[in-house]
Amino acid sequence: MKKVFILGFALLLFSCSQEDPAPLNSSESKDVSTIDSLIGYTSPYYEYDRSVSRLQTGSIKYVFKNKTNLTFVVRPYFGLAYFDFSDNNERFRGFVIATPGGGLYSPHLVANGKKFGNFIPSHYLSGITLINSSKSIISESNQVTVPTPSFSFGDTFFDFSQGNPDGVATTSGEENLVSRFGKLFFAEVEVYESGSLIHKTYLKADFPVVNSSAIYSNTGDWVTLYNDSFFNEKMVYNIKSKEICIPNTELSTYLSKETFEYGGKTYKLGIASTTSKVEVYLK
Repeated sequence: MKKVFILGFALLLFSCSQEDPAPLNSSESKDVSTIDSLIGYTSPYYEYDRSVSRLQTGSIKYVFKNKTNLTFVVRPYFGLAYFDFSDNNERFRGFVIATPGGGLYSPHLVANGKKFGNFIPSHYLSGITLINSSKSIISESNQVTVPTPSFSFGDTFFDFSQGNPDGVATTSGEENLVSRFGKLFFAEVEVYESGSLIHKTYLKADFPVVNSSAIYSNTGDWVTLYNDSFFNEKMVYNIKSKEICIPNTELSTYLSKETFEYGGKTYKLGIASTTSKVEVYLK
């Protein structure tokens, strides 16, 4: 069952300019299933079964694509995707996640006493490295939103075994939770030429550029949460899908898309999503 969530009814007026997000227009009312070329948010993450967090389309295709001759290195970061309407930060969906020694102990995901807005990286040491090529990782199970070695073969999975910025290994509990209830929230990306770093940035998961006063107004389909641990920006969750997002606003340091100049050329970086795909790209 496909659902496309649109930011309407006094919410998110999409701006074609990332530098000048448009204010909300209360006259714009969009049905949740509407697809609009100017207003809206499209995502493959939709929880319609709390116990297993089934996907809308039965699969998510993660694509990492470099259409240039530069070297593109990507480190995706994942966290818990769905709000559970509970203030108990030691449990998620009834699972105990903050007790050392427990099967689902998740020290990184419950950092700072919070269970949302914390992240673990895939391919932290080596990065997904591409030169004029692409790589696809497909989650085909309705119950697995993020592929892991337990559910995939060869190199067609996200590798959480390469550690974290704090030097502490990702636990099996964290990998389990992210594989069942996880989402790609952002990516650290680096661009090299002949081994020299020419650009480094962070790309948020795809989200329209919106006015902060609108998205954080707690009206319509979006409700404000606390700040995430990386960007230190307020998160929101969708009251229908329960999906947690970090919006792009005029207050954001990093966005879902950006450009940079090098060697007389303009390059584009970004994360784009549909109801069945998440793509991280350089072109």
